Amino acid sequence: MQCNPRDFMNFNFSSRTNLERLVLLSELDQRHFEDVKRAHDGEILIPYINVPAKGSFEELKSKTDQLRTLLGVNYSRDESTTVLSNIMTSHGVTGYLGCISEGGLEATLTDNALYAQDVTVELKWRSNRGEHAVMTQKPVITGGQLTNTGLEDLEHNGETFFSIKREPKKPLHFSVSYNQDVVHAYLPPPPQYDLAMEPKVFPEDGSFYTEHSDSGNGWGEHTKTYDIIAPPETLFVAGTASAINVEGFNVYSLAAEVINPTQIRVTAYCNAPTTRHGAFVKGQVAVQLVKKVPFDGALFAAALRSGESRVA
Repeated sequence: MQCNPRDFMNFNFSSRTNLERLVLLSELDQRHFEDVKRAHDGEILIPYINVPAKGSFEELKSKTDQLRTLLGVNYSRDESTTVLSNIMTSHGVTGYLGCISEGGLEATLTDNALYAQDVTVELKWRSNRGEHAVMTQKPVITGGQLTNTGLEDLEHNGETFFSIKREPKKPLHFSVSYNQDVVHAYLPPPPQYDLAMEPKVFPEDGSFYTEHSDSGNGWGEHTKTYDIIAPPETLFVAGTASAINVEGFNVYSLAAEVINPTQIRVTAYCNAPTTRHGAFVKGQVAVQLVKKVPFDGALFAAALRSGESRVA
């Protein structure tokens, strides 16, 4: 049976972490993209930078691909499937895991499994026939070690668990079976990086973007454009570029716009309508950018356990 976790998805995912939302948006196809837009009144916030994803499905995919590249997120299909199943509501998880197992064994992971070194797996036996379940395969684990187990045979609606300590920077895979009914999960390596926002002023050397209109370059209207390219391992946040410290005389203006996450277009304009007076403009540009920073997995996992954070 082919099981698509998106078919069981509760699209109200605003309470999930940035990384989970990034994986979800990256895995959406055109049809599910439209479902998400409707669920959020036509507006989807891009994770980490929390700006609206305006435009087409292709533009959304381009932005999420850039964030994934910056973070080094390159998950396999199995890893993405496990992350997606963890996003689902209880009803969605039950439906999805029932689909992939085609039996009565279900597995759920601790909420911080994507980030923590210690992962607990809860198993539930939900057979419609009500029979007793015997473990037919002990947990087989790669990328971690079994550290604690309460595994036992299961009555109908019974529950048991086991725990795994993950190996640093490695993906985790486990499988286990009862009555030959197998469940498995694949977790990507814990994230190595997070994204942080910070203000930035350009030009970085403290100089100015300028233009002039006078006898030196001819009277009348003059426009000069500058392109600001994002520094390495950073992205510009759409809608946050603005002209600051603008000075000039006669008719003048300075405008800035984020063209795409790696480029800002600056337009300096001035006009000396007569030869009696020149015109001049100078200014700088302020913008919010996101940059890659080390991810503190232990601190973040602890915050998730305490309910302090759902957004990092």
